[in-house]
Amino acid sequence: MLTTFGRLSGRGRGSGVELDQPYAMVMDFGADHRIPRVRIYWQVDAARKAVGLTD
Repeated sequence: MLTTFGRLSGRGRGSGVELDQPYAMVMDFGADHRIPRVRIYWQVDAARKAVGLTD
């Protein structure tokens, strides 16, 4: 399992609406070392809980 944390940010070309959103991505590895499952969380705390990084 690999967990990454980051931020998605940008601005709408036409609307000018800004986006600044934290996220977490959890990747599970199979026996053949491929990634059969990727989970994306928009609430970082939920991702931490899913992988056991919180109390």
